[in-house]
Amino acid sequence: PKDASDYEELFKLADKCLYLAKAKGKNRYIIYVEEKHKDFHLYSTEQKDSKVYPVNAYDARCRQIVDTFNRMAGGTREGLDNAVQYLMKSFDIDRITVYGGDGYQLKYSMGDCGGLMQRADYLEDERGKALFDESGLYTQNQSLPLKEKFPELYDKLKAQGTEGYHATKISGQDGCEMLVTFEILRRFRKRSSNERGLLYITAQFIGKCWWELEKTNNRSNDKGEKQ
Repeated sequence: PKDASDYEELFKLADKCLYLAKAKGKNRYIIYVEEKHKDFHLYSTEQKDSKVYPVNAYDARCRQIVDTFNRMAGGTREGLDNAVQYLMKSFDIDRITVYGGDGYQLKYSMGDCGGLMQRADYLEDERGKALFDESGLYTQNQSLPLKEKFPELYDKLKAQGTEGYHATKISGQDGCEMLVTFEILRRFRKRSSNERGLLYITAQFIGKCWWELEKTNNRSNDKGEKQ
């Protein structure tokens, strides 16, 4: 009663809190406080074609991803680690891996890394290829459906504790093929289509940063051998 005098007004305030929570990240709630939140508007003040456009929390998260890598990555392994750790916490992810090269060998991992498969060679299997859509994306909320469809992959994921699996195939420059995975371990975590889109963008950044570091290391090694 202290926040609104009727249903419509109360609904708008609740909707405002929902957008605030989405913009700040998952797994939180917002208690409306007028002094703090009155200047946050669900709709822009600018009119275009006589329409009012809602503030897009998805755009805000996209900017967060871009800003994170611009601010943290910095072309170093430590910077990449910092960016990945921050995004793991932001997106509620237990493990991130990067596979690349011939046979998709494990190149990078962050989080609980016990029992990881050293190669994502299931991508060379027709059943593995069929899992991915035209964008190179495969996502599952739980591993059980794989038990009949692709039992070998199911066994590998279960052995490393993977339940939720979000994998993105990336074709990098210079012909480098990569796979970036975001994993939920021993628990369920359902993701919305917007979240899956955000993780797709995040995977592209991680793959690009890792590949740039890899090329830098290779050039340094080649230079050292010549000297």
